[in-house]
Amino acid sequence: SEIAGLANLEVSLGADDCAPYHRIQDGECADACLPSFLSLCPRKLIVSKGSLQAGTCAEAQYTVADGDMDQKAGPCGTLHFKKYKKSSALATVSGAPLSEIAGLANLEVSLGADDCAPYHRIQDGECADACLPSFLS
Repeated sequence: SEIAGLANLEVSLGADDCAPYHRIQDGECADACLPSFLSLCPRKLIVSKGSLQAGTCAEAQYTVADGDMDQKAGPCGTLHFKKYKKSSALATVSGAPLSEIAGLANLEVSLGADDCAPYHRIQDGECADACLPSFLS
């Protein structure tokens, strides 16, 4: 009923696997530590579609905590951002509060039929096969 070795498969993403990225929009900054893959999506895709910049909000002079924000990123899953404002002495831009990272909310990932490779396993006299994509979520 199951292929031995896959049922308890675990993927370990250590703290070394994430890198800080941020986006400044409407006078606020949001940052998150992005893993190399979020579900089936590589970091590069998330950074590109979300117009994110490397580094933290603090490095961009946004240091006053302003809450958290969960941002859906299509089939990639949900990213958790921390929001920051500049201190009142540094604030020069005002606008609507940051509530969404444009470009990530409607992210689509296309996996064509040619993105999988056929594999099989014979166990206890039975054979099981599957076409495995490059990435599994």
